[in-house]
Amino acid sequence: SILAGLLPYFPAGCSTKQLLHFGFGFENPNTFRQYDYGVAKNLLKYKSVTPPEYPLEKVTVPVAIYHGTNDFLVDPKDIALLENKLKNIVRVSICNASLNHFDFNYGSNIRMEAYNDALKLMEGY
Repeated sequence: SILAGLLPYFPAGCSTKQLLHFGFGFENPNTFRQYDYGVAKNLLKYKSVTPPEYPLEKVTVPVAIYHGTNDFLVDPKDIALLENKLKNIVRVSICNASLNHFDFNYGSNIRMEAYNDALKLMEGY
């Protein structure tokens, strides 16, 4: 089954620090900040009690955003925030509304939903 094939590898490729960093986003909505080490270490590392925001407005590469509205890990408000900060978005595509976060890796129809379009878009560059 698909689930049996997935379980040996999920959740893989993710550190505890990444999970904690992801969790900090819930504490500080509407921000995309560097890792929060706590006040003392932040002062040493960032010269500030809070970590700085990533300067997304400085990203110059073309960016395409593909998402589904059934994603329990990415809130549509976060996508809107990203859209407002990135200056070189070439496409925002809401794929099949039922897609969730893991469908982009494991969905049986994802080639038709997003990959073919993304490949065609990249060929233009």
